[in-house]
Amino acid sequence: MATNKVLLEHGEFTPERIAFYRDIAFVEAVNSRQELHYLFFYKEQFLTNKKALKLKRSSFIEQAFKEGIVFLCPHPLADELLEQNTRSKVISFNELHKKLQAGMSPQEISYIFSALDSFIAPEKLFRLIRSHYYQYRRDGQFLHAYKILKILADMAPDNAWVRQTSADLNFRPYEKIYMQHPLKLLEKDPLYAVSEFWKNRHEQESSEALQQLVLKRNQKLTVTALMIESLQRNPGNETLQPLTLWLRTQFKQDVYRELLYTLAIALPANHELVQQLLQELLDAGEHEKALELLCNAPDSASRIHTDILTDLFERIQWQQASIPIEKLNNILIPALQEEPAKLDKILKSCVQSLLKGHDVSFVADWMSPLQSKNLSLPIAEKIKRMNTLLDDPDHQSQLGEFYYQFNVIDRAIDCFSWDMELRPNDPAPVKWLSRLYKEKGMANEAKAYQQVLMEMQKRA
Repeated sequence: MATNKVLLEHGEFTPERIAFYRDIAFVEAVNSRQELHYLFFYKEQFLTNKKALKLKRSSFIEQAFKEGIVFLCPHPLADELLEQNTRSKVISFNELHKKLQAGMSPQEISYIFSALDSFIAPEKLFRLIRSHYYQYRRDGQFLHAYKILKILADMAPDNAWVRQTSADLNFRPYEKIYMQHPLKLLEKDPLYAVSEFWKNRHEQESSEALQQLVLKRNQKLTVTALMIESLQRNPGNETLQPLTLWLRTQFKQDVYRELLYTLAIALPANHELVQQLLQELLDAGEHEKALELLCNAPDSASRIHTDILTDLFERIQWQQASIPIEKLNNILIPALQEEPAKLDKILKSCVQSLLKGHDVSFVADWMSPLQSKNLSLPIAEKIKRMNTLLDDPDHQSQLGEFYYQFNVIDRAIDCFSWDMELRPNDPAPVKWLSRLYKEKGMANEAKAYQQVLMEMQKRA
């Protein structure tokens, strides 16, 4: 996977959101000074980058983030888009216009610049696009001129010149053409047709036509975004299976799993997706990631075979794991209730990790699902006993020994220090303190308590 940052000519940027809309993609990103920028892409190719000031209402970019397909970052699609454009150079809008003129039609150039309407002065942008209209009009190419006029009408529908020019009798024949279904416009004006497909992509006919067109152009990230949106709107096998097949064949395995993971987190109730991803993660040896998945989709855990869960739990290095163990009690206990010895062993490792950040009462509550399952385990009895000793001054050494058994050394030291104050003539807590500080690698402290112990023995 790529990092979640992109290095451009003007510095490093961290993406925050990405929007796919009508062949344009916008990546909203912040630089090292926390300044907001927008990175512009057309057909998944980088165009330029612009610092955000204030986005114009009803602008193209506002529509993109409101009506397009939007993902929060970090997201694999943003990473992939940025990675395939890593050698991009930031250029001014004037330079961009010259560059596009070398390989694109005036209609495409006009469309691209209309998408930048929040960043170019309205009068300047209007003149630039209208110049392409006049060029076609002078050459007698009325259909091409009308295509430019449609872009202007979409960008500035209330403009007097646009309204007046649209009423020109020379354009009447084209008005009828554009009233047809976008599928019939593909041959005459594919750019307009694709924009209409985007606007109506939630209708099956438009959705299928759009995906086929984008696929022909090899815009695989846009295809993926469209398929993900379809799954989110209709979360069933009829949308899940084509998507997973597409992801598996189009992306590297780690990116494929990351895309599935992002989807599963967004759709935790889609049990088929969660189970499919879980198996993928297990096959890849990503056991912690698999457990994180279950933490975020706990309802799916009850549908997974006990043998699979048991195997997963036994493979986790609980002491090194970075997973949120706090969420696991309602997954672990039901899954292993028929194997109390294994459950007791795993719970002991979990408790050892939990005690590093939580008190004993939290851990006791965390283990409460055992009661509803009528399970009595040694680890549960030990935590119950520790909970009763918390404020008992007569048994602090016993509590300290429990903490020691769970390798929670600092709390064990607190207990033995308290016991030493309460029993200044008892050498037992002093022995423990010397031992604990030695195990912590604090030789001076260990030596000091050893000296105290020797003095006590002399007085005895």
